[in-house]
Amino acid sequence: MKSKLTKEIMCIKLKKNTHGGIEMRTNVELDEVLVKKAMELTNISTKKAVINKALEELIKSNTRKEILKYMDSGIWEGNLNEMRTMR
Repeated sequence: MKSKLTKEIMCIKLKKNTHGGIEMRTNVELDEVLVKKAMELTNISTKKAVINKALEELIKSNTRKEILKYMDSGIWEGNLNEMRTMR
């Protein structure tokens, strides 16, 4: 069984992406109107790039929402406005 698993792994073509991860190929049905609108709004020329951008933005947005849960909880110490001005 171990040799069979090794054979399967050897057949997978791995391609690293810019985020240090591995790209995967998949087929999905997308709303063409939404994809075209997103491509126009972002000036991104490929569906792949606009979908990746959408995923990045979704992750950023949800990460921010998670962080906001801790606001006024006493866990955070520091002055956020001060930190922003130090950038």
